Amino acid sequence: MFDQLNTILKPIGETPSLQNLAYEAIKSSILTLALPPGKQLSESDLANSLKVSKTPVREALQKLEREGLVQIVPRKGVFVTEFSEREIDEISEIRSALVGLACLRAYNNINEIELKKARKILEAGDIALREGNREQWLTINERFHAWLMRLADSKQLSLVIEKLDEYFIRIQAVAASVPGELIESNKEHYAILEALEKHDPKAASTAAADHIIQVGKQAVQFYKEFRGLNNG
Repeated sequence: MFDQLNTILKPIGETPSLQNLAYEAIKSSILTLALPPGKQLSESDLANSLKVSKTPVREALQKLEREGLVQIVPRKGVFVTEFSEREIDEISEIRSALVGLACLRAYNNINEIELKKARKILEAGDIALREGNREQWLTINERFHAWLMRLADSKQLSLVIEKLDEYFIRIQAVAASVPGELIESNKEHYAILEALEKHDPKAASTAAADHIIQVGKQAVQFYKEFRGLNNG
């Protein structure tokens, strides 16, 4: 039986394919706004930058189109998908409700050890802000939200939020470009934690939901200005 399977199934191997590597690299650049909304993408330029042929780049772009991150327009080219203010509002509103729910669920698993872990995460965020390290703060932001989701202990809720974050990561990156936004987000994180420390899950849930809504509002404002500059 084992010998028969060997003739049917081929080894998968452990090395990622060039198509997957190209996909991850291009997707990361889109999510972090290194490739901004509306930018036209050249297969040749991407292939040269990634040191691969056009084929894995083309396959990667087709996959990204299925995910809604790029648009392939016949006879015109490939473009990074643009936001609309309505999309930002809708995604932020949905995510705020989900994160608020996660906060309520997380409260059931809160203890002093976990609260100390969260405070250390936020204090590391304070240091990143003082040093002006935007990328480090964003990484710490992810750690804080990951802490919250771990305590929420809901596989289904995590799956839904992870899917939504395919879009929200770009919204977060746009909002983070607004002067002072990271400082405000940091304060909002502390408001969530302090409500949990005071054993007030409803206040923590409200603070978490409001935090996401504020990120969306900042993203809308910045994106309006961004489009105005590029259309002017």
